[in-house]
Amino acid sequence: MENNDEKQTFVLEGRIRDGNPWLFVDDVPVSLKHSLRLAFHSPCGFQWGYGGSGPAQAALAVLQLVFGDSFAMLHYQRFKSDVIARQEMNKPFKITIDKKSLEQISQA
Repeated sequence: MENNDEKQTFVLEGRIRDGNPWLFVDDVPVSLKHSLRLAFHSPCGFQWGYGGSGPAQAALAVLQLVFGDSFAMLHYQRFKSDVIARQEMNKPFKITIDKKSLEQISQA
């Protein structure tokens, strides 16, 4: 999925399974393990609904999957604040995100 220039939107979904939060981008599971290579915020997993370490790891992992390592490292804290932290804590969510609006993060 990384750096797919043709696709302009993607669906980000947070699911709760057996009490644990999971993230999916266009039904592809988001990898905690891969994101931990870039930054070690939350080795226990992803979370959303506040501005802490679990949401930081979630934001990093989502941007890494969609845009690649460099973009993710530069912009995940803002994505955490603007998107991940605004979801309702411990509740599933499903949102469609426009890549162009995310690319504007890099210009802000």
